[in-house]
Amino acid sequence: MLLAIDIGNTNTVIGVFEQGLLRAHWRLSTGHVRTIDEGWVNLGSLFNANRLAKSQILGVVVSSVVPDVTWIWQKLAENYLEIEPLIVHHDTPGVPELAYEDPSTLGMDRVCNVVAAWELFHGAAMVVDFGTATTIDIGDARGNFIGGLILPGLGTAMRDLHMHAARLPKVQLEYPEKLIGRTTVSAMQSGILYGTVALVEGLVQRLLGELAELGITGEIPVISTGGFGGLIRSRCPVIRAHYPYLVLYGLAALHSRATGVELQIQYSEEA
Repeated sequence: MLLAIDIGNTNTVIGVFEQGLLRAHWRLSTGHVRTIDEGWVNLGSLFNANRLAKSQILGVVVSSVVPDVTWIWQKLAENYLEIEPLIVHHDTPGVPELAYEDPSTLGMDRVCNVVAAWELFHGAAMVVDFGTATTIDIGDARGNFIGGLILPGLGTAMRDLHMHAARLPKVQLEYPEKLIGRTTVSAMQSGILYGTVALVEGLVQRLLGELAELGITGEIPVISTGGFGGLIRSRCPVIRAHYPYLVLYGLAALHSRATGVELQIQYSEEA
């Protein structure tokens, strides 16, 4: 089995692959794990609940945008699983060509998404990741990372409205019955959600035009991932499919490339 860990600013997403199938996955608060032992208490309890034994884990791969937390999970793997984890960096074997001025500043979760998209389609693709930030990243026909966009995430936008406007409440992210809001809550819900839908649709069209100028044409699938991806995809027809744990699939693919251990990954799309 392979343990894949993606450490994000808000959540740490963990998955266990068995013969290419994502057998179990969990989402933890990144800030909650402050020591190696705390991390193992959390992970060990999840293993027990899913009848997993640490002896079954033969490989560990990690991507992270929080360096201080990376060290905790690295030492956890070494101390408790007796495995030296593969920490994915811009120069890790198997990482595609990165068309970024300073690749060391590029979040590896974004690269993992593009890698997974190429493994799915074996061609150019766009990935919209709805997390703390919303990112749109693009891979070319050879699977190389050619760049993308970063903008505030849905949860971030909602919290900022609530925190910086005295009369605006904190609302649940769900679609109102009508686009035109008749209450402050429904107006905020409509603005945040349908605004994001329109934003994605507009940016995708602009990106397709810019890609055509680079000679990248033809059908370019757009897929979503991340915690809010399913919510937006349900009203956003430019998004072909939603893969909630795409970054984990990308990590598994990069581990296979770097180690030479063949892994036939079975991708699972959310309906």
